[in-house]
Amino acid sequence: MSNLNSEMIGVESDITNMPIKTVPQSSTKRESRRRRLMAKAFKPAIREGTVVLFDQGFCSIANFMTGILVARACSKDEYGVYVLGFTLLVTVELVQRCLISVPLTVLSPHLEGRDYTAYLGNTLIHHFVFSGIATVGFVLAASILFLTKQGHGMRAVLIVLSFASVPMLLRDFMRYVLLAQLRVWQSLLMGLAANVAIVGMLSWSYVGGWLTAPVAYLILGGCSGLPAIIMLLSIGRYLRPAKNRLLHDLRKDWRFGRWTLAATGASMIGERSVPWFVLFWCGSSSVAVFGVLMAMAGIIRPLIMGVSAYLTPKLAHHIKSRGSASAIKVCMKVIGAMGILGGVYVVFMWVLGEKMVGLLYTVRYQGYLMTLGIIAIGTSLGAICTILKALIRVIGNPEIEFWSSGCASVVCIIISISLIPRLGILGAAIAITGTNLTFAVVTGLRIAWIARSPVISYGIRIGV
Repeated sequence: MSNLNSEMIGVESDITNMPIKTVPQSSTKRESRRRRLMAKAFKPAIREGTVVLFDQGFCSIANFMTGILVARACSKDEYGVYVLGFTLLVTVELVQRCLISVPLTVLSPHLEGRDYTAYLGNTLIHHFVFSGIATVGFVLAASILFLTKQGHGMRAVLIVLSFASVPMLLRDFMRYVLLAQLRVWQSLLMGLAANVAIVGMLSWSYVGGWLTAPVAYLILGGCSGLPAIIMLLSIGRYLRPAKNRLLHDLRKDWRFGRWTLAATGASMIGERSVPWFVLFWCGSSSVAVFGVLMAMAGIIRPLIMGVSAYLTPKLAHHIKSRGSASAIKVCMKVIGAMGILGGVYVVFMWVLGEKMVGLLYTVRYQGYLMTLGIIAIGTSLGAICTILKALIRVIGNPEIEFWSSGCASVVCIIISISLIPRLGILGAAIAITGTNLTFAVVTGLRIAWIARSPVISYGIRIGV
């Protein structure tokens, strides 16, 4: 026993006398920093946001490829008609988002159980009614052109849009429903299936030599329908329409969405009227060039729209748990990151944008570097505007978007009337940039003002 104790004492003495290896403090700091970065990178919000960016990226790539293929396959005049038709389609989608999708995104996180399923089911009915109204509107517009014997090419596009818009509106609605539930993977799968089919069919028609503007819209509508219907069936358990609440939910959406709709109307009067000003003073060929430059400068739009699509429902859930003060801080961080990215993007477009236009759209559309650079600046400002729109909607002050859009539209019209007749599409580019700058400044000042006191809006308590 004494021998064992002496051996143990010897071992302890050896261990005590062993030199202790110290880890350098700088290495410890690097390891700690690495762990924090990894923890942030694998946060659910980062993962979900990345998925939404991929989703938006695939959608934008499909639209981008559609524009490229139609521009290469058609004359400038026909491509100009395609751009005008796309403007109408986007406008209809924006109206649906204002009245139906955005209220759903903001208000649904505050509902649970039967209230939620009834609200979602009733909102689906509102969507179907709106799709029917849009179809009738396209038919009436085509009929007017037919009776006046004008716009043969535009008439064909309107006829196609009258039924192709139905599946496209359904797909847009279902994307907002899935994102409102933070089901980002399902949204990605729906978009991926539709966009792969769209690009494949467009490429086939381009190689075959039968791609036209109406055919492009037929492909967009046909390939959007099936994935949207499958996703609609997958959420069937959440759809429990309540007839006795149908008008109540419609009024609730209207109280919220009327301001966003009014803001969309103000934008139509301003920014979305710019291509029509170009058409009036410069002709459809200039509209085609302006459309190409807007599409080229819009290569960053997948990121912008992806951030907006994810930020709106995420902030709605964030406000419910942490309040609007925290949501404002999050938005300020996102705006800072987008500002840095936007600066890099503007430099990139000034250096390589002209070459990319020639490569993708042929040399017919080259020679407008100054216009392209100014549009790129406006697009970067538009990224900040998109984030500000998401913030003012979820904090329950959608009326700010209307007043800011109104101010921006006044600036846009003044610049357009003053410069487009003299400078052509360069004046249009300046109008776009001036519009986004005005919106960002007016909205930022308004948010800074209301951040001083709590606000109650539409039954949602929003305390700063």
